[in-house]
Amino acid sequence: MATGIDVVATVISKDQRAVASYYTLMTSFSVMLIPLITGNLSEVNIKLVMIFNAGVTLVGFLLAILVYVRYQRLHRIEEADVLVGNETFEY
Repeated sequence: MATGIDVVATVISKDQRAVASYYTLMTSFSVMLIPLITGNLSEVNIKLVMIFNAGVTLVGFLLAILVYVRYQRLHRIEEADVLVGNETFEY
């Protein structure tokens, strides 16, 4: 969870405390709501749980790509460079 907050706060640096609060709030909602949703779906058909899981995974993957692209644009890291700590090394 700390890594997620760090990445989101780095990308959105206007108000890092508010970002951390929203991130923690959304994490809490997901911890409460996902089991309720999947429990109700499993009563109908267990295949719906798998479809729901695939949908959540797809959305998470797309958001990870979005954050990666935004992070790369924000920090302008070239493909040929390797970032180690605060130092950049070229191949």
